[in-house]
Amino acid sequence: MSAFWTVSAVLLLYFMQDSDCSRLIYAKIGDSVILHPSQTFESMSTITWMHNMNAIMQWRSGGDAVCLGDFIGRCRLDKPTGSLLIKHLTVEDTGKYNPEIDNKILDVTELWVIKPVPKPTVSAECNNGMSVCDLTCEANITSHFGPVMYRWEAGDKLLSTNMKISLTRNNMERSFVCKLQNHVSNSSSDEVPNPIVPQGIHPAGVAVPIVVLVLFLVAVGSYMRQRNDEKQVQTVEEVHVKRSALSLKALRNNGVSLESFESGPSPSPVRKFSSAREIYLQDDEERWVQNHPEYRNLTPELREFRLHRDL
Repeated sequence: MSAFWTVSAVLLLYFMQDSDCSRLIYAKIGDSVILHPSQTFESMSTITWMHNMNAIMQWRSGGDAVCLGDFIGRCRLDKPTGSLLIKHLTVEDTGKYNPEIDNKILDVTELWVIKPVPKPTVSAECNNGMSVCDLTCEANITSHFGPVMYRWEAGDKLLSTNMKISLTRNNMERSFVCKLQNHVSNSSSDEVPNPIVPQGIHPAGVAVPIVVLVLFLVAVGSYMRQRNDEKQVQTVEEVHVKRSALSLKALRNNGVSLESFESGPSPSPVRKFSSAREIYLQDDEERWVQNHPEYRNLTPELREFRLHRDL
């Protein structure tokens, strides 16, 4: 009867423990974990570690620690501290652990042994106009992976923490990556191109050539307008020079002096040169120009006219 009441008291104490006192630890399958007592002791004479109220390790002062059940060959006790090492963890090791030291039951440590997350894949579903697309991060997730968090990223930018993300024409990112993460691992999908943005044509790759083309056309237009303006001015000057040359030539043929032309009609008759004199003037033109350097920049017609006048 006393044994019955002893077991009942132990069960009652176990289930009456405040859940706030328990600690939660995550560990990966195949790894090792160390469980520590919730308090320290100066000396200990007996230690018993339990898993879900089942004894898995026992030790008495002066003896060796003995691992029990599925923990044989996988556990080890640190006698000075009372900490328990468990190796080669399996999913079945998940549960509540607590030590009983010198007949004192201590706080519970909850261990959750989980699997590393798998590599996710991405599926896309778009409307007929390719203006809206839904990307879904897919993976075979079970309770053995523990709490799993989703992350959608574009470069270093976090877009969403949901399993699915909706894209519109406002999403100009070139590609996306889905990431899965739990307390012991993380994994990323392959980079997925944006189904809405045509691949190979990045918005910046379109904008830059357009800006360059516009600047080039503006520069060409300005250059052409400047050339047209210069041609018009040159044409007007050439017409003016030709008209001036023709007028001077007509005056010379009629024997009108430049002073008479500039001051108006003169009542005195104008002398005309003979053909012999013309020949003489042509032969001495070069010498006349050398003696009158101020006439060197005159047009041929005006220079010839003044040569006739001076000679």
